[in-house]
Amino acid sequence: MPDYLNYEITVTVSPLYQISGQRYGKMIASKQWEFLQFFIYETLKKHDIHYQIYPEFHKNMSIHVHGHARLPLDMNKFDIVDIHKRFNQIGRSNFKPVSNLLTWLSYICKDYKELQMRYTSPMYSAITL
Repeated sequence: MPDYLNYEITVTVSPLYQISGQRYGKMIASKQWEFLQFFIYETLKKHDIHYQIYPEFHKNMSIHVHGHARLPLDMNKFDIVDIHKRFNQIGRSNFKPVSNLLTWLSYICKDYKELQMRYTSPMYSAITL
């Protein structure tokens, strides 16, 4: 039995969201990916949550992300709700328990071979899954 909770991360930013005075939808894809890495890191580091995210192109050609997070078993429900609300402030997101871990992990890295991009937080290890 793992000593953590498996959570799904999906973050889709509204094209109208402003980042340093520029609309997210107008930013080039590499800048969108850079922003998402930083935003998710800043949101989760406070809670010492280890995670991995993968970029994916949305139908409007903006980057959104899917990922996996490992939350401590004793994680405070208020903190989980705060994280979900913070993600939703910039668009649409999911931050919820994973119902089928192997299926989810297979899905989130489906574009990895083509894009060769992911961000893995320090101390995240796929070996311990």
